[in-house]
Amino acid sequence: MLSKSLLAGIIGAALLGAPANALAAPRVVATIAPVHSITSIVMQGIAEPTLLMRPGASPHEYALRPSEAEAIDQADVVVWVGEQLEGFMARPIAALAAEAVLVTLAEVPGLQVHEVRADENWSAGPGHDHGHDRHGASSQHSIGSHDSPGHHDHRAGIDPHLWLDPVNGKVWANAIADALATADPANAAAYRENAAIAQRRTEAIEAEIRKIVAPVRERPYVVFHDAYRYFEERFGTNAIGSVSLGDAQKPGAAHVQRLRDEMRNEGVVCIFTEPQFEPRLVSILTEDTAIEVGVLDPLGASLAPGADLYPSLLLDLARSLRDCLAS
Repeated sequence: MLSKSLLAGIIGAALLGAPANALAAPRVVATIAPVHSITSIVMQGIAEPTLLMRPGASPHEYALRPSEAEAIDQADVVVWVGEQLEGFMARPIAALAAEAVLVTLAEVPGLQVHEVRADENWSAGPGHDHGHDRHGASSQHSIGSHDSPGHHDHRAGIDPHLWLDPVNGKVWANAIADALATADPANAAAYRENAAIAQRRTEAIEAEIRKIVAPVRERPYVVFHDAYRYFEERFGTNAIGSVSLGDAQKPGAAHVQRLRDEMRNEGVVCIFTEPQFEPRLVSILTEDTAIEVGVLDPLGASLAPGADLYPSLLLDLARSLRDCLAS
């Protein structure tokens, strides 16, 4: 377990090493809690970003409140994953002020990227698709270059749950720091130092996760929806299918029966629900079986927003897997 003293030391270093210049700090909005958390780490000692989405809400079916739309309208910097995840952002982004900076994290160069996984390809298992690097696309758009999210058809096949690979989290910290340095040159050095601290913190957590999941890596399990490929590929865990075929898609009876058969054939040990979704189908799948039920939370719905959320989210995923699969 990552020690509290190590976490406290890392956070303390960020606070001591970042000279405050709150008057010059830009107004920053981040869409989902993991993105907000990484942004908060990068901005520590300078200002607090605004978390756009309500905790526990799914970005796949989100509707903005008037106050949230106003926060976007007044932002100097908006940080989001991209159209595949936050489709509700299409109109607000199109209406951003020309001088605002838009950080589209799915387009950041250097990411490990996986395609959306077809149901029939799950049998390949983790490790068969090592992903590919994202190169060439800019992470920032400013002064009249706010493309409509619908414009990027070439990215339609990208799995958008990129933050569940901590290597991508480290890449994002640098990209966010660069964007903030552009918007707020007076604090550029502090943003970049905080990003370096975030990277060291994430590396320590990645090593801890490997230790946590090592005893249960080979044990087969099923997730509620296909959101965890980045985590599976990074740490080599053995997910064999999902209850839902995709984000915001409800499975039909044929899929449920096929998955139930596969769970029996593969010797599935555990099936995981999520805080954001109705677990009724999980009860159907586990009826008259010895399969355990756990909870995975890819958005940190149960965690307090802020700098600690992203590392806690990753560690909680690992511990939830271990606890259910070891039972």
